[in-house]
Amino acid sequence: RIEFAEYLATKANKIGAAAAVLAQVIEDQDDQVSNKHKAWLRLCDLCCQAPSKVDCINVDAVIRGGLRRFTHDCGLLWCKLADFYIRSGAFEMARDVYEEAVNSVMSVKDFSIVFDKYAKFEEALLAAKIQAADDDDVDDDEVHDLDLRLARLEELIKRRPLLLSAVILRQNPHNVAEWLARAKIYEDNNEDAKALETYADAVKSVDPIQAVNGRSHSLWLALADFYIRRNHFEVDARVVLREATKQSFRTVDDLASVFCFWIERELSFGHYDEALEIARDAVLRPLTEYSAASQLSKKKRKHNDENSEIKAISIQARLARTSTKVWGLYLDLEESLGGSLSVTRAAYDRALELKVASPQMIINYAHLLIEKNYFEDGFRVYERGIALLEPAFVTHLWLNYARDLVTRFSNTKKRANPRFFRALFNQDRSSTI
Repeated sequence: RIEFAEYLATKANKIGAAAAVLAQVIEDQDDQVSNKHKAWLRLCDLCCQAPSKVDCINVDAVIRGGLRRFTHDCGLLWCKLADFYIRSGAFEMARDVYEEAVNSVMSVKDFSIVFDKYAKFEEALLAAKIQAADDDDVDDDEVHDLDLRLARLEELIKRRPLLLSAVILRQNPHNVAEWLARAKIYEDNNEDAKALETYADAVKSVDPIQAVNGRSHSLWLALADFYIRRNHFEVDARVVLREATKQSFRTVDDLASVFCFWIERELSFGHYDEALEIARDAVLRPLTEYSAASQLSKKKRKHNDENSEIKAISIQARLARTSTKVWGLYLDLEESLGGSLSVTRAAYDRALELKVASPQMIINYAHLLIEKNYFEDGFRVYERGIALLEPAFVTHLWLNYARDLVTRFSNTKKRANPRFFRALFNQDRSSTI
């Protein structure tokens, strides 16, 4: 039947009859999908070539049916529908079709096809108007119409990056990099309201687990930075960052980055007390939640796998128990801003108990105690740290420990010698010692 329709269209010049035959092929449930696809495309061609001869068919409905059924040819079908209206002289309808197409296609390939046709359509209309204006005298209304069409073409070209960005986000709304790029386009165009709306849509749309081309926490930080650059830190940026710390990010490091960003910004504005309080909230308060949840988890599990217990608890509690980055920042703030040695010692001791202390934290703790003349306590901190860390990481501790021993007992070597010998016999890298 497709061959018969082709004969009617090309040999007999009966386009209307050929279109009717192709429509029957499309509606026939017994025909193969490949035949239907071929018939659909040919029917679209006939409708576009001679729209006046296929008035027995609802061309718009036919092509839109093809759009729903043959999604891999969406770009081509949209262009055929627009071409049908162009050949019918309905230019505004054609423009509406192009607009609908660029805002609904799901692939970059289809978008490129439609957008190129759309731009050429606008260029052709503008060129026709200019040609008509050259041939005749031009009044003010025609000049205004020319300016309007030129502005429309320029605006279309300007909109291309945003339209393409929308296509990519329709493909995957969890594309972090594309959300950031879209917001930057608005910022570069000084459209702050739309940039803010984009950031808000991004943090609502992106699932931290499904996020690609970036981590979801970077969207929250970008939104907070947007407010900070506009001098809205104390109200808007704080609200954003506070909300960000409540999110269930993919990893502990993502949440740690949010806390560190917030604390550093508070420090940069001279809000030292607020920075210390945020750090305390990050590492101390969630520990209560972790302790309670861990006890419940142990009752429910037959095998006490510590790692699986940690994963079952909120990421905020996991950060308080495992994040060396946030603990290091908190300890620095507590030591420099806290004011109370007992509180600072309790914080360091808690870090050692949780096994989140890095070699540098242990050295800082020992130096703090030695500076306050708590020599024996400082030496015990070194020994706790050496027992806590893996052998590959303790060389630096032994070197600092030995240096402090020499400084303290420079005139009494008997006290230092046993510890030196223990360092030499227990340290894998004895040559360094």
